[in-house]
Amino acid sequence: MTSVSTNCCRLTERRTKKLSPMFFPIHTNFRRMPLTVEFTVPGNPVGKGRPRFTKIGHAYTPKETVDYEAHIRRCYKEQCGDTMLDGAIRMMLMVYVPVPKSAPKKKREQMLLGEIRPLTKPDNSNILKGVEDALNGVAYIDDKQICDHDGIHKFYSENPRIEVTLREV
Repeated sequence: MTSVSTNCCRLTERRTKKLSPMFFPIHTNFRRMPLTVEFTVPGNPVGKGRPRFTKIGHAYTPKETVDYEAHIRRCYKEQCGDTMLDGAIRMMLMVYVPVPKSAPKKKREQMLLGEIRPLTKPDNSNILKGVEDALNGVAYIDDKQICDHDGIHKFYSENPRIEVTLREV
């Protein structure tokens, strides 16, 4: 198993050696196994905003959504370079939202330990859609390649961020 680490991105690729029926190596041809890409998007998570319409009926994406999607793409390129996944993909998100400043000390500790989970906006489906759309053409050709989700797990943290894991299936 080969593992390469650059910044916060971890690429993992397994390779197996082809053997002859008699188990003697004929050549050193390697077969490619699934690739896993992990990277972190620092900052408060932002969900995908609903499209807005002008007075004459033209639709546009809100500026906050456009900026956050650009931030996700920039983080991916900085941490993972030009790594592109092909084929079917499984995605998992670990979302860490900030603890409210108004939370009492005891409740704050419970939040940081994961005993109290966030029930705040943005909701999971909007976060997922924002990340999927941001990585179109950067991590994969189209988000239609994502055929599996290992889940979107939301927690409180002093360090808000999204940790994204993409794995070829």
